[in-house]
Amino acid sequence: MSVAKLWANKVYEGEKFLEKVPEGYLADVETILEEKKSQESSDLYHYHILKKVEELDKICEQTIFNGLDIPLSDGTVRRFTLTERDQLNLSGLAIKLLMGAESVAWHEDDETEHCIFLNREDALNMISTLTAYKEYHITYFRDLRIYVNTLTSVADVEAITYGFALPEEAKSDVLKTYEQLLGSTN
Repeated sequence: MSVAKLWANKVYEGEKFLEKVPEGYLADVETILEEKKSQESSDLYHYHILKKVEELDKICEQTIFNGLDIPLSDGTVRRFTLTERDQLNLSGLAIKLLMGAESVAWHEDDETEHCIFLNREDALNMISTLTAYKEYHITYFRDLRIYVNTLTSVADVEAITYGFALPEEAKSDVLKTYEQLLGSTN
């Protein structure tokens, strides 16, 4: 008799072998294996969500840091970046303007450029434009992150890119307001 046939109906339980497989024993093992497979699938799915959100967060941050071009009252257009240092400088400039300053110095992120003076009008325009730009991107990212967490397949999660046009029902009232104010959807 083969070993397989000899042990076919015996199950090890504790310190002894049972002569007969208990009713439902194999079904319980199959259920446990299915649950384990389901949990592994769920873990993989959540891993994809976490990686996607991390990717989108980095792109959002870099988009904010890159800043944007803002036209000045003299007809020139300047690139204003929004690195963390720039964001701190904006706060200081806003305080100076609130205190009545008619011009403020702006220190370019580009170390090959000299500092410049911005008149009150240009400084207020720059501060309000950059603040709205930053707030828009933070709001868009938050709504995008919430949306990604509602997706049910890895393929759908992987298809999302920064700048993806969110469905209206996935947009917060704040994002909708920014889109109206900025005349933009991303």
